[in-house]
Amino acid sequence: MTKKKKRKYEFRECIVYLDEESDTPQFFFGSSPGTLAKKPRGKMKQYLFSDIARLFIPKGQTKTLAEMTRQEYDFWKANDTYRVSASKKFAEWYSERRDI
Repeated sequence: MTKKKKRKYEFRECIVYLDEESDTPQFFFGSSPGTLAKKPRGKMKQYLFSDIARLFIPKGQTKTLAEMTRQEYDFWKANDTYRVSASKKFAEWYSERRDI
């Protein structure tokens, strides 16, 4: 009997902010669930963050990030209901904190 390996994966990100007005850093966490392809697929593109893009298949998708066209990638990044963006959390916090 062959044991099936779990392919679930979650990409996590963290932004840390500290300035001279505070002694305590602020942490903003994000995540994007998905699975890992059995082997690298697609080609690296300038806008992809690392080679993991050739393995990472976002939840609800069938292609790795590297297999997606730029339009598909941008659409996924802007509309992924499963993704929690650390950048978005930071931007919201910072804009409430500052008069921009």
